[in-house]
This record gives sequence, C-alpha cells and structure tokens, in this order.
Amino acid sequence: MIQFGTNGPRKGLYQAQKSGSTMILDGLASIGMKSERTELYQEHAHTLLKSQNAYRCFCSPQRLKGLAQRQTQYDGTCRHISGDESEERAANGEPHAIRLKTPAVLPSFNDLVYGSIGNRRMAQLNSDKVAHEDIVLLKSDGLPTYHLANVVDDNCMRITHVIRALEWISSTPKHVLLYKAFGWEAPSFAHVGLLQDSQQQKLSKRNVNSAGLDVRGFQDQGILPEALLNYVALYGWSHKRTSDVLNLEQLIQTFDLKFTKGNTIVTPQKLRYFQKKYAHERIEERGAIFDSMVEDVFAVTKKYLQLHPESVILSEVDLKDRISKTLEACKHNYYTAQDFYRQHFPYFQKLQLEDYFCISDATRNTRRNDGKIVTPEKRNDEYVLRCGNQLSKSSVKELAENRLELINRRFLQLPPEDWNEDNLHKTMDLILAESQSASSSPGPNLPSDSTTILYFIRWILAAGWSGPPIAKTMALIGRETSLDRLANFSAVVSAFTAPEVE
Repeated sequence: MIQFGTNGPRKGLYQAQKSGSTMILDGLASIGMKSERTELYQEHAHTLLKSQNAYRCFCSPQRLKGLAQRQTQYDGTCRHISGDESEERAANGEPHAIRLKTPAVLPSFNDLVYGSIGNRRMAQLNSDKVAHEDIVLLKSDGLPTYHLANVVDDNCMRITHVIRALEWISSTPKHVLLYKAFGWEAPSFAHVGLLQDSQQQKLSKRNVNSAGLDVRGFQDQGILPEALLNYVALYGWSHKRTSDVLNLEQLIQTFDLKFTKGNTIVTPQKLRYFQKKYAHERIEERGAIFDSMVEDVFAVTKKYLQLHPESVILSEVDLKDRISKTLEACKHNYYTAQDFYRQHFPYFQKLQLEDYFCISDATRNTRRNDGKIVTPEKRNDEYVLRCGNQLSKSSVKELAENRLELINRRFLQLPPEDWNEDNLHKTMDLILAESQSASSSPGPNLPSDSTTILYFIRWILAAGWSGPPIAKTMALIGRETSLDRLANFSAVVSAFTAPEVE
C-alpha cells in the first residue's frame, strides 16, 4: 500500500473518513510549508558539504546566464575549489549556491512500470537529453530547489512509493544519489504517462479549465466525490474486474502498481457515466445526498422562475415535492442539477409557446441559463420541433385536427380520484386503439402508428423532452396541468404550421 508518512504511526494514503483535501492540508500542516522549513533544508545541504557529496558554487549570475544562453550545462568550475577556500569565501559573505556532485555514470534504479532503468534506457523513455549536470540543491538566497526539498520531505514523511509523471524520470537517478548520500533507503519509484487533452497536449494549470477538468468546477456543479474518485483512479491504470464502477473500498482492494505505459487521453465524457451511475444509487437510497440533489435542482428552478414569474404553477413546498418525485422517476438521467433542470423543466413550470421549439440544444442551454427566449416568430429553416424528426408539419396539423379532440376527451373522462399511472396507461391504450380503428375507416389518410401518436402527446405534455412513459409523466405533472396543456395546444400548432418567416 502507498503510505503517507506522519510523525506518528504510518497511515494509508486512502482514509475513508477524511476527504482528499483534508488529508492534503493535514499533510502540509505536519511537515510545514517549504518556506517554513528552510532551516531544515539548509542543515541537510550542509550535511552533504561535510560528507563531500556537495560543494559551494560561487559563479556569478551573469556567468550562469551566459552558459544557459549557449545551452551549455554547468561545467563544474567551482567543483575543484578546496574545502578551506570554500569555507573562507562563504564566511566572508560571498554569495554562493550549493550543488550536488554528480558522478560521470548516474546510478541505475528499478522502476515499477518500466523495470531496470540505466542511462541508455532513460534516454529512450525521455526525449530530453539525459543531463549529468551538478544540480543546485540550495540557491544563493538560502532557499532549496525542488530536488533537495522533495527528497528531504519524502524521507521525513516516510514515503514508501513515489508515483509521478514520466517527464520526471530523468531526475530520479539524482534523487537516488541524494538518498544514498544521506544514508537513507530510497522509496520505490513508478513513472506513469502524462494526462493529455483531446489535442494530445499535456494537462496543466493553464489548459485544465478548457479541458473541462477543473476540480473546483466539478464541486460547483455537484459532481459526487465517489464519481470523481472513480473517474480519476482509472487514468493510466486498469483492472480485471468486470465493471469500471468501483467504490472506494473496491478501489483499495483492487489497486496495484501495474500502470499503463504511455500517455493517457483524458475524456470528460467518462465522468458523466460515473456520475449517473452513482447518482442513481444515491437517489435510490433517499438519504442526505438525495435531499441535497432536490435542493440543488430547486435552486436552479427557482432562479429561472424568479426571472419568469409567469411560469410559476406550484408553491415552493409543492415544487420540491415535484422535483423529488421526478428525480425518482428519472433517476437514470441525473448528471447535475443544471442538466437535470434543462431536460425536465416541463415538470416544474408552465410551458410557454417558445418552449415547444428550438434551434439546437445550445440555444436551449443559453436560454435556460440566462433567461433569454427564442420565440417562434423568429424561427426559420433551422428551427426544429423538440421531438426531432419524428413529427412533420403535415402530421402535426392532421393529428391536431383529427386526433386532439379524441385525446382531450378521453383524458377529461378520467376523474381526479382515478388520475393515477395505471388508469392513465389504460386510457392511453384506449386512445391508441381508437386511433387505429379510425384510420382504417374511409376518410383522411392520418398517421396512425402508435409511435407517432405517442410522440405527438409527449410534445403536447412535455414540449417533446424525453422522460418517463407518458402515463407516469401525466401522473407526475397532475390532472390540472395535463388537461390545461391539452386544451391550449391549438396555439402551439398554429405557430408550428404557420408559413416560415423569410
């Protein structure tokens, strides 16, 4: 197991009772920040001076800049200064850094992913030139470089395994050298491929937002911690289980250090899959997380209704109850609160004329986020019916003229006390049967197949958005709202079948 060292007994990296952020903060608190540990780093650097594994470098910044401009590594000018001269110049206050004495042949080491790594193998794995430069450990301002601080901190924390990106493999021999110079046992090393975006560019602080991988953004969206953990754990690592859905305990039991060789392309779409899986479980459990989902969807809905009070049809208490029931009915379809509202808003508010039409999902998203409305009067050839290509203008017009009255009448005949999913399903079967019978009689050639009629009714009731079966949909939105949408649908039909605006 990977160990996270403390001043007390060793603790496993994975601790179910603590969040990842809490563990990181606890770890930083236990070792102190780098600037607060300067004295410790300086002591260790001077230990290496005494053992002659390091030396003082008095080269001026100008000379070092000149070497860098010529793309020449440090030439070891100060390496041969005697110990007495070095001590005297330092005592006189002459600025200097402390460098590691690097041998001509760097030590080999065993990598848990790539096996035995010597100089030749390292050159194959890392396109950068393998440098034998005497690296700086302590800068002239007295602050440590990463190389010194990394090794000292890992030893203080009793780290047993260092898992990091392949780009650091060229530094590992020098870190091994430092462990040997201090007389410490080096940890095991595993170098893994880089995480890359869809353009095969390395993920970094600069491009992580554009790749859709900002952790704070995930938190703001309401991504469940277990979904994010499962998502991140599988990058650069595979397992032999039949499913990728692994909770924390399963990850602990399954995890090994057999990482995938090569870089990994990050696909944010996979997170959507995990989020839906875990959200489904949390909704079925109806615990505290389910309650927070209800509150999150309520907050998004309320924000829109505050901009459009004409769309309010429920009290806040009834709205929360409706959201709760809709979550249960559509638990397979929850990603985030914003996404759930976007796809299920017809269950929570009054439908406006423009809700039945859209240019694209992008247009719908913009409208729902900032309250902007796309009206049917502005539509052109790009506008489509929310049901996609399932209904044409001619079929909508014919169904409205010849089937809407039947649909309306049958649902009106169902009294309030019988308005439930079973009775609504029976009524739907009766409507479909009568439509089929009517289509076989002499008269207009009407669309009679069940699928077309069901799409037509879904367009009436939910503006064509997908959701549970129609009987459950009508049970959710209630008798009054269902009958109101049926009764007022003629205005929608008129707008849809009107001539296109040039």
